[in-house]
Amino acid sequence: MTERFRGGGTIPDNGDTSAWTVTYTPVTQLTLSANQVAVLLVAAP
Repeated sequence: MTERFRGGGTIPDNGDTSAWTVTYTPVTQLTLSANQVAVLLVAAP
């Protein structure tokens, strides 16, 4: 399998990410170190 990197995850050669899951956790505060990133949502999609 050739690995292609995109946004912090490895995308399979066939592009099938249907088995991937996302866990949403409510937070009231977030601290990031240098070179870290987070995506904050107002509501779960």
